[in-house]
Amino acid sequence: MKWLWLLFMGLVCAVPAHAGDSADWVMGVWPSASSCPQEKAAVTDLKAVLDAPKAFTGHCVVLKGFVHARAVFLDPDDMAMKYASSNPKIAGRRIGISGPHDIMKTMSTRYDEQYVEMRGMIMQCEETGFWMGGYCHYAGGPFIGIVSVKAAREPLKYQDN
Repeated sequence: MKWLWLLFMGLVCAVPAHAGDSADWVMGVWPSASSCPQEKAAVTDLKAVLDAPKAFTGHCVVLKGFVHARAVFLDPDDMAMKYASSNPKIAGRRIGISGPHDIMKTMSTRYDEQYVEMRGMIMQCEETGFWMGGYCHYAGGPFIGIVSVKAAREPLKYQDN
């Protein structure tokens, strides 16, 4: 009986979850560029999204912040914390990021620990309807499904109210 259970678990774990025809595993969720065009994206402040994430859920936004690992941070000092992307002590000072492989690779190789401007849709880990890798695997709450990213020049002025 034990071998039957192991066989069953092996088959279940070996079957990939599909998110469309572009990926074998569900590593992230993001909108299409056409569903979040630049001209319809609301320029907003990361702090506003952090203060009321549910109010922004489903909205296409442009925001700026400091990127590290799978999150965007309000305060650059938070990036130095151990397990910064999932540390519950700073959960209210970061949101997760998710996007197509090419954008995520650019984020980690070119923009890691940099101040960036990103366009995408605000979503909630708990509302995706399925398990996914990346940020939502380790943390919950809001994340931005990115459709574009670029370096930003002006530094974010962090104010703790």
